[in-house]
Amino acid sequence: ERQNPSFQRHHAEVNLGNIIVGCGNFSYAEIPNAYVAILGVTGTLKPLTNYEKKEIIENMYRIKKTTITPSIYGGSDCRFGKDNDVKLQISQDSFHQEIQKSIFDNFTKGRATLVFFRTNKAMRDFEESEEGMSFKAPRLKAIDEECDNIDAAVVKATTLEHAATLFPRVYGRGLDFKCRDRKMEGGVHVIQAFFSDSLSEEIQIKGRTARQGDKGSYEIIALASDLTVDLGLTQQELVQTHTNSKGSGLYDLAHKARLEKANEGVRKRLAQVKSASLAHAKSIKYRKALVEGKMELARCLQSEL
Repeated sequence: ERQNPSFQRHHAEVNLGNIIVGCGNFSYAEIPNAYVAILGVTGTLKPLTNYEKKEIIENMYRIKKTTITPSIYGGSDCRFGKDNDVKLQISQDSFHQEIQKSIFDNFTKGRATLVFFRTNKAMRDFEESEEGMSFKAPRLKAIDEECDNIDAAVVKATTLEHAATLFPRVYGRGLDFKCRDRKMEGGVHVIQAFFSDSLSEEIQIKGRTARQGDKGSYEIIALASDLTVDLGLTQQELVQTHTNSKGSGLYDLAHKARLEKANEGVRKRLAQVKSASLAHAKSIKYRKALVEGKMELARCLQSEL
């Protein structure tokens, strides 16, 4: 490089900091196997499939003991029935109309409604539709996934009487939508405007209502085309199942499909982990040789990475 007529020393000094030297390929999935013990707390252990529990929790990480601790508030007082609270819509117009109807029904009862959408675009499509525009501001609000100022006051406002708030699915976890309005009968109503491809996400979104002993209700309003994309179910089998066995049949059909999808995802991840484990083992040996000052061995190992 120095022989190049255009070489400038100060440019080389600045750019040297951008040279990346490879020091191994480490697998995040393998790192916990080096721990002396694994202890953890999660609210979504129960919905794991049997395949996930066996292959990942038990076989891969050798976690043999789990304990399910009940809530200190007792059982949930969330009203949800598969037959009446799982609804399928074929067109986007009927999908928007069903969401609009549910929000209006809860408005008339003085209840707060939280609506969680599959994507940010789906949320905006409803907000800008004829049905969404039928709500006069500030009765209907939307919180974008790019919003970075979701503080306690904003969350509190979503659970007041006659409030309706739209969210993308990312807000279905973590936010504490506690209903502090004691005059509100029935508590907060949650509409999930899609069918989750994981049970843990469904449990999290459903858990945005009936919190800490409060009452609440939950329903799923799904668009057939979303179920086709997410779970591979055809519109024909969706409509036929929904017609013959109402919401419970639709729910069971979609739930079976997402379990199969989850298990297939586990199989793919385990294959990826297996293919990465060899490089991980070599990288661990390389790191050990460096730490112990065995430079010759380290150079040999480095050439294999």
